[in-house]
Amino acid sequence: MKKKTTILSLALFLTQIGQLNAEGIPAINGATKLGVNDTVAYSVTPQTGIKEYRWYSPKGCYIIEGQGSEAIKLVSTFLAQDGTLKVNRLFERETDDNISTPLTFDRYITGFVDHSIKPGESIQIAGKEVSIADIYYEEKENEVIAHRVSVVPEVHVAQTKPYLQKMTDTSVTINWKTNRAGTPSAKYGKDAAELSTNQEGGTSQLSDEYFWHSVELTGLEPNTLYSYQICSNGIESETYRFSTLPPKGSKQPMKILHYGRSPDKKPERIRMADAGCQKKNQ
Repeated sequence: MKKKTTILSLALFLTQIGQLNAEGIPAINGATKLGVNDTVAYSVTPQTGIKEYRWYSPKGCYIIEGQGSEAIKLVSTFLAQDGTLKVNRLFERETDDNISTPLTFDRYITGFVDHSIKPGESIQIAGKEVSIADIYYEEKENEVIAHRVSVVPEVHVAQTKPYLQKMTDTSVTINWKTNRAGTPSAKYGKDAAELSTNQEGGTSQLSDEYFWHSVELTGLEPNTLYSYQICSNGIESETYRFSTLPPKGSKQPMKILHYGRSPDKKPERIRMADAGCQKKNQ
């Protein structure tokens, strides 16, 4: 009779504390290793004398069903972190205890994509429109694609008008300045509607935002009118014109525009400059 009473007492005790783990401590039933976007059921063995169950999930996990009862459903996201699933049991006798189990997550990024957008623009990632610089994650079964979005402000490229140097009867150098580096080029031809020849040049950086561009055109015909456009950083100028010099030895009249200023405003300097311009072409 005593043995039977002992067995009944043990059964009643187990009913009160619920299922035990290997160490004889009440345990939570359910998987302890999860993937991304998994939905898993967890429970503890119900028993009399408990009026409420309060469940606490690891970071990046959400209880979607059963809060307050002995059984719940938990979903893991790509932000899930290894941690502890815990249930706090409140007894009718105004006492409580805690049961917990560790959870680990297989969360891995299998791909990385860079996106650049301008202010005010947006792109779609994982079905959502995003317009703020950040890292966004796209879940695909048990893998995660990371998307890095950068908002790049538009840079205004200042490009001066061109001016000519080293003019000869068969060549000329075209110069201009920008505030950004780039490969300079010039398109030119005798017909303004058909600038069929393209010539690349070189760039010298004179300061942080001072880039000097030069393109030399050679093999030109003497005393000929050409049209041209300059281009750098993808920006094309309007169409300009120049005329090559007459051939060497030519007696063809030509005009020279002379201008300047004398720092000391001495009249004799101005007269000397004017006299030089009055000389006829020899």
